[in-house]
Amino acid sequence: MQASWWQFRQWRFVLDMNRDGAWTPADISYWAHWLLFLPGDALIALIGPTELGHFLHLTPASFGSATSGLLSAALWVLGICCVRDFFLDCADPTYRQRRQEQREAEKRRRPWDGAHRVRKPQRLFWRIRAR
Repeated sequence: MQASWWQFRQWRFVLDMNRDGAWTPADISYWAHWLLFLPGDALIALIGPTELGHFLHLTPASFGSATSGLLSAALWVLGICCVRDFFLDCADPTYRQRRQEQREAEKRRRPWDGAHRVRKPQRLFWRIRAR
């Protein structure tokens, strides 16, 4: 029987991350690495033992790798967006409805020509006239 993927990474936060016996400012970079790669490593630990993990060539060596970094970045962005929306809804429950009404009112104010919006042509280069 193979060992669980959850044992190949340190999942608990400790102040002395580099295990030198004392907390030093050098541990801060280890804290950042631990925190930033946590969501990607957890996803790898969940997917790794499955057929999908085998298909994606995930191994315990994938913890802390570029793959984990990309997964972590995507999960952090998704999580921050969800938390932001949650706090916006808590602070002002009518925010989304007001915003949607503003967008609809703005659409009605815009001049339309058939299916395309009429725009004033923009000049990329201004002509300099000789006097």
